[in-house]
Amino acid sequence: MTLLIRFQFLPLFFPTALLFAVSDAEAFTYVTAAKDPEVVVHPTGYDGTGGELVITLGLHPDFEEMEDEVAFSAKHAVAIWTSLLLREENLAPSIEIPKIGGTDFFGTLIHEFGHTLGLAHPTLIPQGPISRGILGKFSTAAPGPNGKLDLDEGSDGLRGSADDQRGDDINAVYFKIEDNNPFTLPANDVIDSTTYSREVEKLPSGHQSPIVSSREVALNVFSMENTEGMMVSGGSLIPGQVRRGLSADDIAGIRYAMSGVDEIQGTSDDYTLKLEYVGVSDDADVMIRFDKESGFASAAVGTRAISGNHKAMGRKRIINYNPNMAGNRRWYFPQPEPAEYETQAMKERAFGFTIKTAPGFRYGISWPAGALEEGEDASGIIVQHEGRNRGAMSGQLFLFDATESSTEIKIAFPSQAPDLSDVAVFKLIARPAN
Repeated sequence: MTLLIRFQFLPLFFPTALLFAVSDAEAFTYVTAAKDPEVVVHPTGYDGTGGELVITLGLHPDFEEMEDEVAFSAKHAVAIWTSLLLREENLAPSIEIPKIGGTDFFGTLIHEFGHTLGLAHPTLIPQGPISRGILGKFSTAAPGPNGKLDLDEGSDGLRGSADDQRGDDINAVYFKIEDNNPFTLPANDVIDSTTYSREVEKLPSGHQSPIVSSREVALNVFSMENTEGMMVSGGSLIPGQVRRGLSADDIAGIRYAMSGVDEIQGTSDDYTLKLEYVGVSDDADVMIRFDKESGFASAAVGTRAISGNHKAMGRKRIINYNPNMAGNRRWYFPQPEPAEYETQAMKERAFGFTIKTAPGFRYGISWPAGALEEGEDASGIIVQHEGRNRGAMSGQLFLFDATESSTEIKIAFPSQAPDLSDVAVFKLIARPAN
């Protein structure tokens, strides 16, 4: 049996002209979990045995003329999900995307691709009118014996925090058993049924509900700015911001599934992911289209049963972008424009650049996936920027916002730096859809 469901993201417009997303995120959950809370969904090709899963992303041939616009975002979206690197501040100024009328193709693609890997929106669509005096959104759940969702944000007035009162609702999201913190990963780096659960009885003492990884909760509970789960909404819909990196819960959702049907990390049914952008193709596992099939952007996903509560995604899933969005909005495609730079002294494991930059613009450095040797992890890549060690955005990319007319960047790899001829240094611009 195959179940089909389409995730669609429709923006809400307010008189102030600000644009908000219709859903936020928290502890991770999977496709169809709102109806089947126990489900765990795996990427296409997983059949319950371990190994490497290769998942391809392509641009449908009907839109071949858009390949130049799509390629940068597509290549790096799959690299981000392959690398599974934590970005503690994944919200950033839009810079190259116009604040009014512009929508980021790149951030939206990262989110939509997450759906095709099996992740769902881990919060509920707002029920009834949105109160301006109440922040956040409730975690995903299925109605309990009373046949309805029980929605009470508790005494703090913040939806998605630990004191939400959910009555007899059946929780559909997984939380970190240790501390119910959606912004950090377990210290022992184990992500499976020993460290995560959806059983509310395993919440820390005094907690009533899984904590949400929305920007409202990040700020009001954890005093964290510029942070939100990638599976919150289709890209960053708040004017002036983009979101292009993974949060702890995004990573945990994928890695929990990678622990296999036994939900125990380190056993024979575990798998790894290798995601690739293959350009124009009508035979990719996931294909990008530009049709009026949704108000904004959507991912049509289908699952098949594997074993017990475990399912896998089907092939040839569609990520669709509406080319004619409401409100005079347009898609903007980030593009690399070569930047001027000088090469610093090279070492076997590292390279460095002094880049001519203009304050207020975004720049980047990219390198090929082959820069990592077999068995090496992207978390071993260290970027030195403005005197601080920072992690890369993926195993192939580092982006930064320039504050000076000259910027020094050094990047160290676990064992061997790539050849300079394979490295690109660029200013990031954005090209609007025609």
